Amino acid sequence: MHQSFAQSKLRGTVYDFFSKKPLDAVTVQTTTGAYAITDSLGKFSIPVNKKDSVWFSFLSKNTLKYSIDTIRDLSNFEIALYV
Repeated sequence: MHQSFAQSKLRGTVYDFFSKKPLDAVTVQTTTGAYAITDSLGKFSIPVNKKDSVWFSFLSKNTLKYSIDTIRDLSNFEIALYV
């Protein structure tokens, strides 16, 4: 049976690399045009498909793009940004 990947969500948390505290107001974007903004706890949830890539932007600085098909656990993606 083929499971539809189009309706998947990537969920996770963004942290400050140095303080280890959650970062709010980080923009999360996909190559298909979806976007989300982290909340006060650094949490986000964004719709993705298998061919998407996702990247994070904070204070006009972008991370590298992460291919969705290389992320092991779509329900708990954690990333720490150098800020």
